Amino acid sequence: MRRLEPRVMDVLVTLCGRANMVVSAEELLREVWGSTVYSDNPVHKTITQLRAQLGDNSKVPVYIETIRKRGYRTIGEVVRQAADAGVAANPALAGRSPFRGLQAFDENDAAIFFGRRDATEQLRQTVISQSRAGRALVVVLGPSGAGKTSLVRAGLLPSLARPVAAGGIAMVSSVTLDMADVGGQELLLALASSLLDWQLGENPCFPGASGDSLAGRLRDGLETLLDELQVTLGAGSAPGSHLLLFVDRLEAIFSLARVSDAQREQFFLTLDRLARSSHIIVIIACRNDFYPSIARFPLLIADKSRGGHFDVTPPAAADIAQMIRLPAQAAGLSFGIDPHSHARLDDLLCQSASGSPDALPLLQYTLQELYRLRTGDGELRCDAFHHLGGIEGAIGQRAEEVISALTEAQRAALPRVLSMLVTLSAGDDTLASWRAPRSALRSAGERELVDALVEHRLFVSELVGDESGFGLAHEALLRRWPRVTSWISEHRELLRTRGRIALLTRRWLAEKRSADLLLPRGKQLDEALGLLQSGVVTLSADETDLIQVSAHKARWRDRIRAGVIVVIVGLAVLAGGLGVSAVAAKKIAERRGTQAEGLMGFMLGDFADKLRPIGRLDLLDSVSAKALEYLASSDSAQLNNTSLTHRAKALEVIGEVRIARGDPRAAMEALEAAQAILLQQLVALPRDGEILKQLGNNAFWQGQIRLNQNDYAQAEHLFGQYLYYSDRRYALAPDDVDAWIEQSYAHNNLGTVALKRKLPRLAAAEFLLSVDLKMRALEKRPADKTLAVELADSLSWVGATKETAGELAAALALYQRELSIAQALHAGSPQDALWANRQARALQHLAGLKLALGKASEAANDLARAQEILNQLIAKEPSNRTWQWNLALSELQLLRIASYHDAGATLPALREVSGKLAELTALDPKRADWARLDAIGRQLTAVALLARHQAGAAKAAVEEAVVRLDRLLDKNLADSHTRETLAATLLTLAEIEAASGATGAAHAACARAAGLLETEASGSADFRILDPWLKSQHCLGKDDQAAAARATLSHIGYNEHTFKLYLSNTK
Repeated sequence: MRRLEPRVMDVLVTLCGRANMVVSAEELLREVWGSTVYSDNPVHKTITQLRAQLGDNSKVPVYIETIRKRGYRTIGEVVRQAADAGVAANPALAGRSPFRGLQAFDENDAAIFFGRRDATEQLRQTVISQSRAGRALVVVLGPSGAGKTSLVRAGLLPSLARPVAAGGIAMVSSVTLDMADVGGQELLLALASSLLDWQLGENPCFPGASGDSLAGRLRDGLETLLDELQVTLGAGSAPGSHLLLFVDRLEAIFSLARVSDAQREQFFLTLDRLARSSHIIVIIACRNDFYPSIARFPLLIADKSRGGHFDVTPPAAADIAQMIRLPAQAAGLSFGIDPHSHARLDDLLCQSASGSPDALPLLQYTLQELYRLRTGDGELRCDAFHHLGGIEGAIGQRAEEVISALTEAQRAALPRVLSMLVTLSAGDDTLASWRAPRSALRSAGERELVDALVEHRLFVSELVGDESGFGLAHEALLRRWPRVTSWISEHRELLRTRGRIALLTRRWLAEKRSADLLLPRGKQLDEALGLLQSGVVTLSADETDLIQVSAHKARWRDRIRAGVIVVIVGLAVLAGGLGVSAVAAKKIAERRGTQAEGLMGFMLGDFADKLRPIGRLDLLDSVSAKALEYLASSDSAQLNNTSLTHRAKALEVIGEVRIARGDPRAAMEALEAAQAILLQQLVALPRDGEILKQLGNNAFWQGQIRLNQNDYAQAEHLFGQYLYYSDRRYALAPDDVDAWIEQSYAHNNLGTVALKRKLPRLAAAEFLLSVDLKMRALEKRPADKTLAVELADSLSWVGATKETAGELAAALALYQRELSIAQALHAGSPQDALWANRQARALQHLAGLKLALGKASEAANDLARAQEILNQLIAKEPSNRTWQWNLALSELQLLRIASYHDAGATLPALREVSGKLAELTALDPKRADWARLDAIGRQLTAVALLARHQAGAAKAAVEEAVVRLDRLLDKNLADSHTRETLAATLLTLAEIEAASGATGAAHAACARAAGLLETEASGSADFRILDPWLKSQHCLGKDDQAAAARATLSHIGYNEHTFKLYLSNTK
């Protein structure tokens, strides 16, 4: 018996799970390391370790063979023992399928629930930890199809129902409240109806109570109710006994238009109070793509930093193998062999299931279908697997087979049935499903269709409120059934409109059907009427009422307008003899119209430019809205080019305001609408400099959104468009200073993208071009403050390239020059927010570099000044999310400095700042820099917790940061900033693991950090790379590599406090 390190064992299990099959290094990275961002080196090193343990030789292999340029394969005989052979046949499964298809496992399926032993135990320990902390509430998060429901019901609940272990807890009764089944019930009534099923032995916990009476006590007498329940438990149960409430599919509560945030808050407050009692456990399961909705409610994220959130991760290859093989063994089934490849069906299933986001539901459905098509002696057949189209095609093909066998009337009913079940969130375009009552079915064809899909387990039949209902068996159908995906794609706009109408209806009902909240005449009402008339999407009675009442009011206004027109026409006829006066009046009207156009041009141009420096987003918003209102009153077909340009400007201002307020989706919609107008104008007027300028501005704002989301390729493309339009404008007027300025801005943006991609030479070239153009423009316009502050911005970017190149003295000089420009501008116009924010950013740039140079006290002074400025700005404009983020950055940096002296003392302040960052990130989850700072806050929190000797909580905090950074990096593997931050965070995890005595886990964290930095570390002079690289190499015992990095850092003058401390502790 030989003991292998966990990573080495995982590689061996993966290779053996595909015996005699080639497994590439990339597949091993994905399945064992969880990511393919590393080079192949970790795989090669692990294989070398494995061979050494097995006594194997790469040149004359006995167990593992290297297939050049393809990967590795096992060539020795693989005998399945231990877990694979340790399940005896279960007589209870004779003639019954051990697979669940698309239905979740529940408590009755515990005997066939395999592959989740570790996850079950981890979740159980999380529950115990939360219970001991005094708030037994755990939020279980994971993507659709991750197996959250099955893990809780078939894994956790049976484990908690076992006799109480020393220091543990025992569950005596549990109930499940599925939020997708609530239907029209009031939330507390739905909760109360579920709690009625709690029992002690054969006796109900609430004898004689009804759902209504218990809901009333939850609302008005909860404390007394809990006291009574505790007495009942104490009298009839053993010590440590608990009741458990499982709230499943919480995401449905955020899609119910009839439920207000106040009602949700009351519901969550009740759950919180239940969990704070000494005898009730509350488990909540929710899809992780609804996390922004969760983050809006502090009660749901209160314990996140203390380990109260549990992330359900995809199963490893070995887990999937158990899910496939062990239920089959228990049911006495066998797997066939492919006659062509000679591969066993279970191996094919394992290989197909690895890496799919819908692996679990699709795998279970495929296994269920294979069971249905099994041979008489219980063999699951390879030909059946291929006939189904493999795992990916099984569910879609089966659904098509069922649909094809139905009548034409039944098939025609599918679109309307889908419209009852499919919803698209208005806020973030998230696709989800809900349950519908059978009473909503109108025709025999619809009822027969639902019955057929229920019979074939594609739909489920469940109670919705107090009546029979139905819904999708699993949301994988929304992604894997071509007929459904095509329908969603075709009607996505209508579904999105329905999502918006649902939200607006909720507001309308909350305000007692106020006339002020009716749909305004124009695009919003037109879309709603189109939705109503389309017949594609089923609307509720309240939603239909809102649309119809809004349309009625609009028609009433139209009639009034028509009456006014009749009066005007009558007056015109009456004044027919006054032709000369009419001509004069027309001229006056035209002159006033021209004056109005001129005034609007001033409002959207010079006036808006004057509002930007003072940061008045409300006035900017008002200006753009008023301009659009004026333009909307004119016939679009009769608008002249000036009016169209003003419309585009108004839309761009709306986009600019929405970006600052953290609403990129609305911003992009406005900008794309403006772009469509401008491109249409450009066809007619290809040499119009104003149109070219507006197209350039539009490309800039769209590019900024993509850059914020870490979409570097699209950002670079859009900034390239910005430069293209600016160059065309310059070609028309080479002496136009404004054209130079726009070119300089475009070069600056392209340099920013290059710097983020770690292309410092290209970035420096772009920034220097930008600086040169701005200097030329300043010679012509020495009093232009905006140009001066933009020059300061370019100097800061040149400084950033110098930092990357290790030229810290040069970078410091550039940042000081940036600050001097910003200070002069701010001193000259102290009320202008633009200059104040620029000064705060310059102070932050200086402080960051001073920290690297070991000048912590100077950095703290700079950051304190930046904090003061930003607080003043936010007091004037609280809705500016960008300023709030800048403030959080200063606060975190100040707390980092404070931690040099007493890390533990910073914990309360860190939690406060982390709370602010969580709220910001929830507003715009795709904003990479916000998400990255949120993770940094969690990492600093972990350091503070470790200083307080709370290693468990520290590990939970830093692991959450790692998970978030992993997600961010997965979206853009070229994001060097996230990679560096993730490496530093992994080193914090290594420190925590080492402090807990887990040297193997610490070594693994260091190895992963090294893998992230390995490519960039060679030849780098960037301290952000070399600092974590040195620490990772030292941790791994590679002293030569560490010494080389230390020499470079010493040469460039890097002297950061924690780095110095690290060096002194490792001598």
